[in-house]
Amino acid sequence: MKKFMMFVAAMVIATASANASVNEFNAYEGESIQKETEAFSMVSMNIPARVRIVTGDEYSVSVSAENTFVAEAIKCNVKDDVLCISTRDIEALGDGVESLVITIVSPTLPAFTTSDEMESTVVRDID
Repeated sequence: MKKFMMFVAAMVIATASANASVNEFNAYEGESIQKETEAFSMVSMNIPARVRIVTGDEYSVSVSAENTFVAEAIKCNVKDDVLCISTRDIEALGDGVESLVITIVSPTLPAFTTSDEMESTVVRDID
């Protein structure tokens, strides 16, 4: 059921316009770091964060957080067509994890999964 809810949340958020700026989606205006990535068709996450999925011409990921340390601690890598978003030590991030906003841009809507400990909710539908 959780995976289904994540898919529904991803589909609702993915209706955003590709021309909208990343800052428009970020709830926290702190440090933002662009992560290098390659093409993917699925996203897998095991960290608590606010996630925005936006359709666009290219694949990209940006991480916004209250400071550079938190943003840089988030790792993004693609393996077997799956974009994996994680961190090695979530406890080391402390309260900074609450400020995380991850924006994923993809030409098509990727499938989205999380670990069993995560819950998903739709914050808002973006027209």
